[in-house]
Amino acid sequence: MKKLLLTAAIIALTGLNQPAFAHGNEDHGGQQHEASIAETRNPTEALTVLQEGVVLMADTVSEKNRAEMFSDGPIMEKWHEKTVEMQESIDVLKRHAATLPNDKKTRLESSLNQFSKALDDFHVMTHEKDPVKSEKEAKKAQGAVKLIEASLK
Repeated sequence: MKKLLLTAAIIALTGLNQPAFAHGNEDHGGQQHEASIAETRNPTEALTVLQEGVVLMADTVSEKNRAEMFSDGPIMEKWHEKTVEMQESIDVLKRHAATLPNDKKTRLESSLNQFSKALDDFHVMTHEKDPVKSEKEAKKAQGAVKLIEASLK
């Protein structure tokens, strides 16, 4: 009996370790896999998302919203949603950078890395409820977006 249970457990665990394969826009009885936003966004749209995100960052740590932000209110939730969208846009722009001449590619990648770091640091500072450092990171992100804009021209 122990051998039977052990064999059944091994077979079950082996089945769980098998990879699942995703298939593009395959039809599943009326349901389709949707392409991610990042796959459908172009560099101009991605830049717009970053610009909107920087505005939200500044608004988030403004004196009028600071208390709500640092109490994990709706502004924090809105910020988390925007962060995901911004990360997807950074990925779009990194893929776009690969298509540019070396000098522009290097400049854009550097600007995106700078922006990404400011975004991460901003996120950490908001969770640490540090308004001064949060505002500082928001300003760094604003500067990085200006560099990204210049790199895309």
